[in-house]
Amino acid sequence: MSGLHVGRQCILLSGLLLNLLIALILLSKIGSQNGFLEHPKRQTVYCYFENMNGPPGMIVLLWLRNWHIRGFNPRLLTLEHAEAHPNYHQYVEAFDRLPTVNHRRYELGCYRRWLALRTVGGGTFSDYDILPFGPVKVPPINSTTFASYTEYAPMYSHGGLDGLLRYIDFMATYSGPVPFTYDKPHLSDMVLLRGNMNSLLTDNLPPPPLLHFSKHENEQFIAQSGQQSKKERFAADSALMVRLTGRRVTLLMPPGVQLVGDPVDSGFGMRRERVDELISYFKQCTCQKQIAPYIPKSFDDLSVTITDTFPNVISGVDLIFFVYAPDMANLYDKDTLDALVEHIESPHTIPLLANDPEAIQLVIGYNLGWIGEEPIAFTYSHGPAGPHRLFHKKFNQLVQQYREIDGQLNIVKECIGGEGECNWKKPYK
Repeated sequence: MSGLHVGRQCILLSGLLLNLLIALILLSKIGSQNGFLEHPKRQTVYCYFENMNGPPGMIVLLWLRNWHIRGFNPRLLTLEHAEAHPNYHQYVEAFDRLPTVNHRRYELGCYRRWLALRTVGGGTFSDYDILPFGPVKVPPINSTTFASYTEYAPMYSHGGLDGLLRYIDFMATYSGPVPFTYDKPHLSDMVLLRGNMNSLLTDNLPPPPLLHFSKHENEQFIAQSGQQSKKERFAADSALMVRLTGRRVTLLMPPGVQLVGDPVDSGFGMRRERVDELISYFKQCTCQKQIAPYIPKSFDDLSVTITDTFPNVISGVDLIFFVYAPDMANLYDKDTLDALVEHIESPHTIPLLANDPEAIQLVIGYNLGWIGEEPIAFTYSHGPAGPHRLFHKKFNQLVQQYREIDGQLNIVKECIGGEGECNWKKPYK
């Protein structure tokens, strides 16, 4: 027991010295917010990914895109961030002593994510399979804050340095009663928080409009709908349905431009039977209360228009995609072309470069919160260029911004795959 006592002394190291160490590590090893381009007007939200079954996939991409749509700066944390904590090894040894019915590596990953969050200075944390369905407000976060929600603890939480330290130390030094799961003793970061919320949390907040696309949620959807559906596709279609309900989406294509294939396969609309399945499920799920305002009442609530003329009146709910190309004949009518030039700086006006399908998919994904199953392509007439340099500038800016966010996945893959240097400070390509 003396070894445990010494470990506790190390674990309980706090105050100015620990905060100074964390600040030095943050600046020297991790870099300024992991070396990412900062968006000062956006609130950062973190998730944690540790390789359990391979590299991050579609659900992490959906997480990045949907939190970005809601005005956040989505950032991935990894094992490298947790290992940068000055007391990493002492904490992991303590966590490893706690009983679990889950795979040991999985459970340790759940504990380690809090070390990672504290290493970058704290903030807002979300599991990578939690997506926002509506506007999400973040409470004020100071050093002592540790706030969460009855419905989402600890999967969506907010913590400052001292608040996170209080939670981490509580878990690492826990010696209270241990509940049983499947007739075996079991503790986890979720069990420990939900069983001690009154003492650990500074605030137990009302639930925001989030949905946790867990394995259990997907199984419930399959049981209700009678349709086999992967969790990722369930999440992607749900996010798209909410987006097409909350925004008035227009796809502008001038005469002579054709979208190859069905627009629905590119995110411009959904199939009625799929929408009906999703609406039916969300009407009865346990999450219904907080997301109800964002679920359509029927298929007819989804708004997508494909046209060749700019809308007469636009408002904050409009999202206008328009197709262009440097070698495209100037086929838009004058009024539409003038309107596109006038509104090009608006966040509601999104150019799509007709001959760059990969970049188009990226731009659509980051504005509809969706990932398509089919590549998108256009056919069009070639001819003299119109005012496309202006459109191209904005398109390139959007693509650069979105590729930077997606680029986090490439670094994670290098970190977990042993390919190249695992370095969060290097620039994205």
